[in-house]
Amino acid sequence: MSTSEIGRLLSVGALAFLCSTCTTASPQARFEASPGFTASPAAKVPSSSVPVLKAPPQGTYETLGSITLEWKGKRDDEAVLRIVRDKAAEIGANALLYVDSMGYDSSKFEPNWDNPPDAGAVSATRYVRRTYTFRALRVPTPAQS
Repeated sequence: MSTSEIGRLLSVGALAFLCSTCTTASPQARFEASPGFTASPAAKVPSSSVPVLKAPPQGTYETLGSITLEWKGKRDDEAVLRIVRDKAAEIGANALLYVDSMGYDSSKFEPNWDNPPDAGAVSATRYVRRTYTFRALRVPTPAQS
């Protein structure tokens, strides 16, 4: 093998490595069932209609378990909520209770080339590495009460 062929192979290998590190898998929410939880048939609700509560609901409800999501990258609260709502609907929950988020936020200063007349001006982008925790709930609907 000649020196130019070895160089070409190394270049192709480096390019393949860079491309594989650039792709990011979307974060997956994990469900951990509560002790004694058995999946019972429940009316599925669209994930977009699963409310996220800051306090436990009034009245009776069933705790199905916890849903956790590890988020790394640009801060995107809407995406976090969409992912955990999808997981809640998948397991038959019709509400989520926000429990906690642990991790850190940081800012990265980058040139802002997209918005003239400030093209090239520096802007801050917030990056996070957080673990979000929610409780998956099944709250009786008024017809079930």
